[in-house]
Amino acid sequence: MQSLSLYSDVELAFLIQYGLHVYIPRTREKIHSEAERRSLSKEKIDRIIRRVEHMATKPNACPRCKSKKIAPLSVSAGEDATRTGYITIGAIMDLIPKRGGSVTMVQRKECTVCRLYLSPNANRPISAYRALWQRLFMPLMD
Repeated sequence: MQSLSLYSDVELAFLIQYGLHVYIPRTREKIHSEAERRSLSKEKIDRIIRRVEHMATKPNACPRCKSKKIAPLSVSAGEDATRTGYITIGAIMDLIPKRGGSVTMVQRKECTVCRLYLSPNANRPISAYRALWQRLFMPLMD
């Protein structure tokens, strides 16, 4: 994690709202201390988020928090399908046992502020497929 001083108030608000769950308790305390130091109350964070979510997104920025702190991420095709609900051939092939236990890896991006998973498949309207995927294949991945 970058130094919290490098985060704007907007980025810190989105980090608290959406990304806090990935950090250990000690880091969470540091993030909350920084928010207190900047006088970011829960109400102020909510106002910031409501204001920013309706703004236009700039190129190469996160669509949710508008931050440019985007990191590359390498995930298995199965995890990509789980996160997006979009089933690919790679995800299906990962369910078939192979010698050596290899899996298909795909390159995606994730916002390091609000932890939004950025994938070409992320916004496709496929709720029926997502439900089918979760019912049939998620128990096999546990």
